[in-house]
Amino acid sequence: MTSEAPVELQGIAAPSHFGEQSKPNVWVLLLLSLVIVFAAISLYNFFFGATEKTATSTPSAPIAAAEEPGVDVVAPSQPTGIEAEPVPLPAPEKSTAKAKEEPKPEVAPPKAESAEKPATPPVGGGMKQGELVRLNEQVGDYNRQATAQFQFGNYTDAVQWYQKALPLFKQMEEHFVRMRDYYTEKSGADSKNTLAANQSIATTQRNIASTYNNIGEAYRNQGKYADALKWLQRALDVRENTLNESNADTAAIYNNIALVHDSQGNFDKALEFYQKDLEISEKVLGTDHPDTATTYGNIATVYFHQGDTANALQWYRKAAAVQEKALGANSVETALTYNNIGETLSRHGDYSDALTAYLRAYKTFLAKYGDSNNNTKAIRSSLARAYQRSGNLQPFSNWLAAAVK
Repeated sequence: MTSEAPVELQGIAAPSHFGEQSKPNVWVLLLLSLVIVFAAISLYNFFFGATEKTATSTPSAPIAAAEEPGVDVVAPSQPTGIEAEPVPLPAPEKSTAKAKEEPKPEVAPPKAESAEKPATPPVGGGMKQGELVRLNEQVGDYNRQATAQFQFGNYTDAVQWYQKALPLFKQMEEHFVRMRDYYTEKSGADSKNTLAANQSIATTQRNIASTYNNIGEAYRNQGKYADALKWLQRALDVRENTLNESNADTAAIYNNIALVHDSQGNFDKALEFYQKDLEISEKVLGTDHPDTATTYGNIATVYFHQGDTANALQWYRKAAAVQEKALGANSVETALTYNNIGETLSRHGDYSDALTAYLRAYKTFLAKYGDSNNNTKAIRSSLARAYQRSGNLQPFSNWLAAAVK
């Protein structure tokens, strides 16, 4: 939706050789735990953020590309984020804005595997704490590369980097499962170490779900809808069936699946998944949250595509009301919704009200980006078209100059 993703280690107090039967040194374990937590938090803050539909929304096309509102799209959350869903943050200009072109960054090759053979491996095949930290750093590097590629539209390369990260996440998950089983047998299912291991398992599984989602979003942006649905469904399965979660991240996946169906023209399916998204968003985030407004706008766009301008206007206006309150009347998100309202009114033949809506959007883009910006120009063209069709005789340039004062 328009819904800006390493593993957060939970500081499991495990012996460095977790199969040993001797009692672990408490102070050593505490020190190791603090080191792991600090490293994990640093990596988490650097790479991830919670999935936000609005923050990760990316324009699908320039505003002027068609006489219909741009789809309010959700891009993947920050790639490797534990709590994040989908991925890179594209351009700040939302649903119909064209992403600003920037020079592509040089992509460093993946870090070479350490040639150093580790000391005697822990009993049971688990990893030592140092190995776990190195693995975490490696997966963070892969996801950082994937994010960069996604941001600049290199979706094939982004998929390759995400897929490099997946087996590392799987290794980490297997490690934490072994740790949980070990501590369950040794200390019981309710011991602190067992509970910490369970938390680390869930955290890693969230990363796996986020990576599935990000791969799906990369395919969606390429128009490879069958592949997109396959990976998004995997992400949803992990969230719902493995983690048993019904939260904002789950809602974002429903949103992304709906976007695919909308792009394919499966409007009834799109509405079905947007309603699933909306049910969670309104319950978890509230009706006045920007992400909920994004869902309102996306539902409106489906109705627009179906030619149902009455329902489209109802949902766009509902989105605009929330965005004005939560983000401000002059926010880009609010402006883009008013642009979509203008498009819907134009299609309905209500050119006078369409001018009012377009003008609100135009003033915001003019103030923020200037008259040479592609989106500003596109909205100006929509204004001119609606002005001409409304039967006004005064030259458009004169009217516009007076209107923006």
